[in-house]
Amino acid sequence: MKRLINLMLILSAVAMWGCNDAEESSVKGGNDPQEVTSENLAGKWQAFKFYDSESDSWITDYGKESQYFYQLTMKEAGTYEVDGKEHGINYSYSGVYTINKSVLTLYISSSGEMELIMEARVESLTGSELVLRESFEDETHTLLYLRRK
Repeated sequence: MKRLINLMLILSAVAMWGCNDAEESSVKGGNDPQEVTSENLAGKWQAFKFYDSESDSWITDYGKESQYFYQLTMKEAGTYEVDGKEHGINYSYSGVYTINKSVLTLYISSSGEMELIMEARVESLTGSELVLRESFEDETHTLLYLRRK
């Protein structure tokens, strides 16, 4: 019985030690603030919630099972892909992006010319979260993205 308890304690310690390393290595850069670069933005980002300034609240109705889904895949080479769903309609597109200080600008090729799709200020960037403030005409939205594998 004593050997069984010792074995369980050893296995628990090894499992806890292994989980901590796995968790830390799965998040690129952890939760520390990061500089806005294509290297730090590279990866899959899924919209988790957005701030509605009119109602002064966060709307969390995002995800594949909800009516809104938005996933942004950024590549270090300056390209991106978007997969989304809005009110049951799926869409996807891709293009190129630029970074100027903390402003991220997305372009899509339309009839051989680059067309501006979105310009957003990176409010914060960590290894696991990205907060973008996007302006469309007279509206401003703040979106929280979570890094996906």
